[in-house]
Amino acid sequence: MAIKKSVFGSKAERNYYAKLARTWGDKYNIWHNLPYLNVFDTKSIVDLDDYMSQVSLGVLGYQESIKSSSVKFLIISEKDKNILKKTSIDYTVCNQQDEPILCIEFDGMGEGFNTGLHYHVQRKYGVPEYRKPWMELKLKVAHGSYVPYIVVGSKQFNDLHEEAKLTTVDALIGKVIAHQEFDKMKDNLERNPAQELGISEEEYNSLSDSEHHELVQDWILGREIEAELKHNPVQEKIAYLQYELSACNYHSEWEYSPAIEKNISHQERIKRVQEAVWTIVTTHVKSSAPTLEEERATVWLPNFKIPHVGMPEIIAEEIATLVALLRMKAQKNSLQGNLSW
Repeated sequence: MAIKKSVFGSKAERNYYAKLARTWGDKYNIWHNLPYLNVFDTKSIVDLDDYMSQVSLGVLGYQESIKSSSVKFLIISEKDKNILKKTSIDYTVCNQQDEPILCIEFDGMGEGFNTGLHYHVQRKYGVPEYRKPWMELKLKVAHGSYVPYIVVGSKQFNDLHEEAKLTTVDALIGKVIAHQEFDKMKDNLERNPAQELGISEEEYNSLSDSEHHELVQDWILGREIEAELKHNPVQEKIAYLQYELSACNYHSEWEYSPAIEKNISHQERIKRVQEAVWTIVTTHVKSSAPTLEEERATVWLPNFKIPHVGMPEIIAEEIATLVALLRMKAQKNSLQGNLSW
């Protein structure tokens, strides 16, 4: 009987697994090459091409939406089920009870990525024709199950900076987990509002509408920051560097590819932003320290449009902010090195 030298399909696949384990392996289970249908069922798949179904998912979430009569479900054919039986998922990040959190498809063959349900291939030579419909079937089932499914190439696994030891994939995972944890906090608020707000039932019931709104808004802001700092390593690193470098002053410009004309209606601009393939963010960071010059970084990020994740522009801005701050840190280290001479 012959045995393969490695369970990984390539050295790159193994190296990227090691990078995922480096950042997430102490708190989460990361499984490699799971059969697709070990993670997903083919029932109760929401049709994301249906507008009302999209609205329901956005407002109610998956579990409540599938109980609603306004949601339209996909019918997965036997042919498509057989395709899914033959496929696997490169990396699945699970909690410690092995409940899937998100899935990552490493597209070493095509160096592709997804924007929502659409698969874009960058290296077309040698990529079989069936790859696009198969990949988009997997995306359709995953996102219709309200599970983040991300297709990335090798560039998204590159370290953002030699000091950070973080990748674009880490930024995506951190944002997904932070959003999911914040959703759990909101569920706790709905079940036990007084307890979550830190007041007695009597005090809670005596609040006016405006007092209630203000208290809840403060709670939301605080819990969002808490979730990001606890579960998103990019945000955690940004906060540390901003304090170290006295560099909380930053601003960004957002652009898109294909480029969006300026003189168009607001509705048309929203449509073009949703259809964009790339989000391009340039962030400028300033320090109050007079010896440190302004730094900037530009990040091109696929317009992923992933369930449980906010605007991709925000993720691109976070990555660009981190890179600019790390460049500023290198600038500070260089100045200190010169002074030591």
